[in-house]
Amino acid sequence: MAPLLEARRLAKNYGTLRAVEDVSLSLEPGEILGLLGPNGAGKTTTVSMIAGLLAPDGGEVLLMGRPPSTNGAAKRALGLVPQDLALFDGLTAEANLRLFGALYGLGGPGLDRAVEEGLAFVGLLERASSRVKSFSGGMKRRLNLAAGLLHDPSVLLLDEPTVGVDPQSRNAIFRQRDKPSLILLRDPSHTAEAGMLRGILTQHVMEVVSKEAFSGPAGLRSARQALRQVSEDKAMAPSDRKDLTALLQSVVNLQDHSTSEKTEALGPRGGIGVPYDTKEEEVTARVGEVYNGYAHSFGGMALQFILMASIEFGMGILLERRTGIWKRLLAAPLHRSTLLLARGISGALISLAIFLVCMGFGMAVFGVRVQGSWPGFLLLAVAYALMASAFGLLLAALGRTPEATRGLAVFAVLILVMLGGAWVPAFIFPAWLQKATLLLPTRWAMDALDGVTWRGLGLASALPAVAILLSFTLAFALLAAWKFPSDEG
Repeated sequence: MAPLLEARRLAKNYGTLRAVEDVSLSLEPGEILGLLGPNGAGKTTTVSMIAGLLAPDGGEVLLMGRPPSTNGAAKRALGLVPQDLALFDGLTAEANLRLFGALYGLGGPGLDRAVEEGLAFVGLLERASSRVKSFSGGMKRRLNLAAGLLHDPSVLLLDEPTVGVDPQSRNAIFRQRDKPSLILLRDPSHTAEAGMLRGILTQHVMEVVSKEAFSGPAGLRSARQALRQVSEDKAMAPSDRKDLTALLQSVVNLQDHSTSEKTEALGPRGGIGVPYDTKEEEVTARVGEVYNGYAHSFGGMALQFILMASIEFGMGILLERRTGIWKRLLAAPLHRSTLLLARGISGALISLAIFLVCMGFGMAVFGVRVQGSWPGFLLLAVAYALMASAFGLLLAALGRTPEATRGLAVFAVLILVMLGGAWVPAFIFPAWLQKATLLLPTRWAMDALDGVTWRGLGLASALPAVAILLSFTLAFALLAAWKFPSDEG
């Protein structure tokens, strides 16, 4: 018997780019397949060729032995839920489903029933007459799923599913044949959704199948049909036939004597569900405190702005050395170290002001709050300002000209900011990179700043970072004093 879905040596070129090469797969009814690969690996192109939307440059796709790209019956057996929200915003939810159902050959009472069941499945029955443009993103995604399931496809293709999908498996318990095949294609960059999807699938399978099995007409027909098959199966052991007959007969008896009160005992939706409900709660500074995502953003911006200002600070000293102003300053009865110290303090004060203005704006406009230690927050600000000022002095000491130094300094700052977790939190880095970036002062500053703002940690959490930043300050200052050209002293 031919597979339900078969792809043979698929290939696709975009000009000189080989997007897909020699991809083959085969699925039987009831199987689930996930396509894994990084962005640009050709997953979407492969799905498009399977769905008949894109003609392959090599190979072929067969659905129930026929090519879906040219065979209407094969194409109607395929359901596609694209990554994009393929809906008409100006139409109502019901109108969208009626349109897509008609495209797949549904009509009359069958279309009415499919639309009603589809809206009920995704929890949008009460919003059937609402225009899609008034829906939230989650509601649109649920309607997008209903449109793909409307015609009860034999094969379902999903791209980046984020909501529950209910497999149509009414006879899955009693018959291992003729089960519908649902192919779930997910983007590997959304790995968190895979576990969520498996859990939601399990929950819905339990509810829908148990409801149909114990209270629905299809379940009763399946139980009676299974009873006949068991009685006619001469190869089955007598003990197994007796036990299975008793089980199936109990289901039939329950169906015959079921009432609305008995059905209600199976759960609020009429099916057997998991024995718990889940409730999500964000882990923030304290119970009841809402997470403010701007806290990390403004902390990262403040650290980056200060380092960029330190570049200008260093370039200013280099310009003074070029124009002779620096020599005139050194001609005064001042030691070079005194002058460097004064410039370092002034740079630190400017950096501190930038930090406070940036964070103050976040607090005033975006609700950023120091949920932890205020002393820790201020110590971090001072330590980081001192470190940035010493970094600017080091640039002035090592640089030869402003033009040559500026580009390298900007590159170094961007690396410090990026790997320090100022752009994205460091906890999403790979494990090896999280360890490696502990060598950077920006990583310590960003982690500690997150700790005293939205994490709500105390002073003790900030002190190690303060010590590290002051250590970098001392190292940068000593190196700058050592490397500063002695002929200008």
